[in-house]
Amino acid sequence: PAAAMDEEEEKEQQEPQPQETPEEKLAREEEETTSARRKELKAVNVANLKEMALSKGLEAGKKDDMVESILKSEAKARKDARDHDVNVRSIVVAKKAEYEALNFETLRKTCAEAGIKGRIGKEAGVAELLRLWQEDDGIDKALAQMALEARQAELGAMDTEALLKLCEAKGTNPYVKE
Repeated sequence: PAAAMDEEEEKEQQEPQPQETPEEKLAREEEETTSARRKELKAVNVANLKEMALSKGLEAGKKDDMVESILKSEAKARKDARDHDVNVRSIVVAKKAEYEALNFETLRKTCAEAGIKGRIGKEAGVAELLRLWQEDDGIDKALAQMALEARQAELGAMDTEALLKLCEAKGTNPYVKE
């Protein structure tokens, strides 16, 4: 019987396990993190939990409600951080592709304008331009531009009535062009 079980276990191990997609892995890790954090928060006394909820800008209430609202807040913060990392990565990749798309002569002129002197190869020029761009807050500027474009698209998609109500609520004159 023991030999039969060993053979079955070997067959199970030899069968290819389905690969987990990145989304499934992320969902599993998020669930594990939330589960572990829920246990931690349930062990905290109510006064400390209340203080924690208020420090996060959440309402204080029943212990279970505070635990759930803190968990949601922390999950949102993790999601926002992941989204931020994805945006930063895409911005850097796009800027690198922009520099790599330049022909050698244009790249050389761009390097000279940026203060990069001497004979430099294309890869080194792209790397140096990218480094200088990052030092000049290129990522932060690109993120700000992305946020501005997203907000403009959001406002542009709103109907006139809703936009006027929003302007009224904010105390903004909708007829002034700035």
